[in-house]
Amino acid sequence: MKKINDRLLSWASMLEDNTEQQARTTARMPFVFPHLALMPDAHLGLGATVGSVIPTLGAIMPAAVGVDIGCGMIAVRTQFTATDLPADLQGLREQIERAIPLSAGASNRKIVATAAPRIAELEAMAETAGFDPDGVHGGWRNQLGTLGSGNHFIEVSLDEQDRGWLFLHSGSRGVGNKIAQRHIKVAKQAMERWWIQLADPDLAYLVEGTPEFDRYIAELRWAQHFALLNREEMMDRVVRQLSEVVGTPVDERERINCHHNFTQRETHWGKSVWVSRKGAIQAKAGQPGLIPGSMGTASYVVEGLGNKPSLESSPHGAGRLFSRSAARRTFTHEQLREAMAGIEYRDTDAFLDEIPAAYKPIDQVMADAEDLVSIRHTLRQLVNVKGDWDAPTVGPEARGGITTGLRSDRGRHHHPARPGQDGARRARLSVMSDTAEHAAKETGRQVRRAADSRWFEITARAGFVGSGIVHLLIGYLAILLGIGNASSGGETDQSGALQQIAAVPGGVFLLWLIAVGTAALTVRLVVEAIVGGRSDTTRGWLARLKDVAKAVVYGVIAYSAASYALGAGSSSSSSSQSAAAKTLATPGGVFVLLLAGAIAVAVGIGLVVIGCRRSFRKQITRPSGQLDRVVTVLGVVGYIGKGIAVVIVGVLIAVAGLQSDPDQATGLDAAFDAVRSMPGGVFVLVAIGIGFLAFGVYSFFRARFARL
Repeated sequence: MKKINDRLLSWASMLEDNTEQQARTTARMPFVFPHLALMPDAHLGLGATVGSVIPTLGAIMPAAVGVDIGCGMIAVRTQFTATDLPADLQGLREQIERAIPLSAGASNRKIVATAAPRIAELEAMAETAGFDPDGVHGGWRNQLGTLGSGNHFIEVSLDEQDRGWLFLHSGSRGVGNKIAQRHIKVAKQAMERWWIQLADPDLAYLVEGTPEFDRYIAELRWAQHFALLNREEMMDRVVRQLSEVVGTPVDERERINCHHNFTQRETHWGKSVWVSRKGAIQAKAGQPGLIPGSMGTASYVVEGLGNKPSLESSPHGAGRLFSRSAARRTFTHEQLREAMAGIEYRDTDAFLDEIPAAYKPIDQVMADAEDLVSIRHTLRQLVNVKGDWDAPTVGPEARGGITTGLRSDRGRHHHPARPGQDGARRARLSVMSDTAEHAAKETGRQVRRAADSRWFEITARAGFVGSGIVHLLIGYLAILLGIGNASSGGETDQSGALQQIAAVPGGVFLLWLIAVGTAALTVRLVVEAIVGGRSDTTRGWLARLKDVAKAVVYGVIAYSAASYALGAGSSSSSSSQSAAAKTLATPGGVFVLLLAGAIAVAVGIGLVVIGCRRSFRKQITRPSGQLDRVVTVLGVVGYIGKGIAVVIVGVLIAVAGLQSDPDQATGLDAAFDAVRSMPGGVFVLVAIGIGFLAFGVYSFFRARFARL
């Protein structure tokens, strides 16, 4: 171990100057306590060095955890020995490739039996945390049990006693990456708000006790658990494939599952600190751990020594010497073949950036770590399975309903036959299809990036403010109507609210602000529905429909506000009656009105349920302390009050259909009149008005805390 300074200790005998400088910068952050520990495999990373252990007091830097939250290793020791395994391992490799989707963006076609309870566990965990993972990555369920690409791998190995091991490296996939990127962005925005200048913007941090910090911790823990279960799911599938090939069920003698990109609270030097291990594993005394080498080299099953200065940590692997682009420029496909001699793998230059020479020698890393861990087993690879960066995300084969993730090609030393005329035509069609799909995805990404831009976000948040103003005025007018003080001729609905705004000085300008803001919200919701990463499951399509429904609501507000700003606004009641009359005049018009009424009633009931279950809290980054309770009360009262009003409107629309009377099909204005005329209706109407007022104030808070 080398003491670089009082705040930086290093176990790396191979340490590049730029890596050390990056670690020095991170170690100077004022909340690092007592020091930053560099592991033997340290190398340059985003913000913080990969292979670093960063203890902090009262703050966390999201980039110091890594973008693949919870990435780690899992290993299983089986009862098999070398003689139990088949002589030709190509079949085993291909079965594993068929069982587990590989490569970036890969997903399962459907949820299999082993994944279902794990998904349910994650759903329950998210519900408890007030977190909606569908809002981050709609396809996360179908990515549970997928490998990814880069340095992620699946291996079949033998230890020093020729006992069979299964080894696997993966993390939290797309959903974890999106969670990380989102909170890195939130931290950077916080630095801008507080006028904090950092030596490296990627060292932006979240302060403990703030809503942003609490939300990050909740989502971080969920992503870490997703990563752990993702590895468990894949390992179960690998175990099944090995059992099938050998013809005997696997008897698991040992299973180890550990993170190496994670944060948790620990006690060191008498203080409770947040320890972020970015490319490092926890190595308490006697704690089992896994340290893989690079592709084609040895891996290690270890036991922690509880080294205090390292904060009870150890390296997580070999650590890169060459960047991926540099490795591709430096090494050849033939060199990769030489390095992988004797190992069954998919022979392709797609893995050239994973060649062992692109990494630090794992033997040296382990020598540097001799006071951090003891080696229990040294593993040598027999089979190596990896995913390409650019491989197909959905393969042509499935096993047990599981997408392959890539095509099963021939093993090394074999080359596919030259395609005939039909094969060539199919190949051209496949390329054309892939090109079109890539273009569509790229267009979607560009649209999504535009919708995620800072200026668009500000405009969309202004839309919540505009919606809040409209709801406040509706609530105010409803209460006036309830107590008998409504001005004659005025409407107590959205139109009436917009009329009130138009009548005040500067009202036209405010109407345009409302129109632009709610229009931005509309566009964002449409983009989310189309290219928001929703899965093709029933839940995914319901989420899309919900986004579209919200877009329609905000679109109507935008259109109405713009119309009044241009002086072309009209009474919503008369518009509703006119639309109802036209509908009734068409064949099947009665059915259409009944359906519209039923939908409105269902929407209203849905709003009431959202309020009662407090599920609206998933839409926001919940503030802490008393403010959270205030926002929750406003949301409950607001959603219930608004829901009741929408139910009444739906009933009136349905009555118009049943009685074939378009005069019955009016908006909130007539609904409020109907409520007021009932026994005790004044009190109900005032309560609904209070609900709209509460929803309006909640909308202001949503403008601040909405998760966009």
